[in-house]
Amino acid sequence: RRLVDLLGIALSVESTPGAGTRFRLTMPRAALPAANGEAGRRRRRAPAFAVAHRVLLLEDDPGLRQASRRWLAARGLDVAAAATGAEALRLASDGFAPDLVVCDLHLADGENGVDALQRLRAAAGRDLPALLLSGDSSEAARALARVEGVRMLLKPVDPDELLAELRRLLEGPRL
Repeated sequence: RRLVDLLGIALSVESTPGAGTRFRLTMPRAALPAANGEAGRRRRRAPAFAVAHRVLLLEDDPGLRQASRRWLAARGLDVAAAATGAEALRLASDGFAPDLVVCDLHLADGENGVDALQRLRAAAGRDLPALLLSGDSSEAARALARVEGVRMLLKPVDPDELLAELRRLLEGPRL
């Protein structure tokens, strides 16, 4: 469900006890090539960001990590993606200096995204801007984000809300 919401695909389910279940994905139809010899060329929207800000994405779900990486890159961002805090630290120590960390709150094997963020900040020697994403709407999760001074968006994240938050964190308020 999270993946189809992120990609903007409609998902429906029909189930008949004893007979089976049908899942239906409805995807937008691709535009046909122009008739004036421009076959194979795609029209692309201008990226949302004129500067390729560096974003370190920390997400343990492989499908969601890949979809999120592609979504962010399609908006003009330079994205490195990691599944664990240790992998994110390796990327940073290998020279990827992020302008922003986008991090899942609950990672695999009980790893906590806030702990991974604290380690990244310590390694960078600065207070890296960050955005937490989580399906956990509990007050404990919200309090953890507040204590760390990080905004948390709930999954599935609305793409417009995510884009607005990325702009706020990367470019500051627009006048």
